[in-house]
Amino acid sequence: MCDPINLAATAPGWQNYLKLSAEAGNLTSRKNKILTAAPFYTAPKEFLLNSWLTG
Repeated sequence: MCDPINLAATAPGWQNYLKLSAEAGNLTSRKNKILTAAPFYTAPKEFLLNSWLTG
């Protein structure tokens, strides 16, 4: 199973990037939202959560 969120955290230099970005003030706020697809959009199979979780 591939977890892209945690995969980025293990990339070389990512922690350094986060530190430098924070020092530069690039991120001033963050807001999480759960979004739903528009009724006219059909997501490709690789974007569906169930297929992503099962491999």
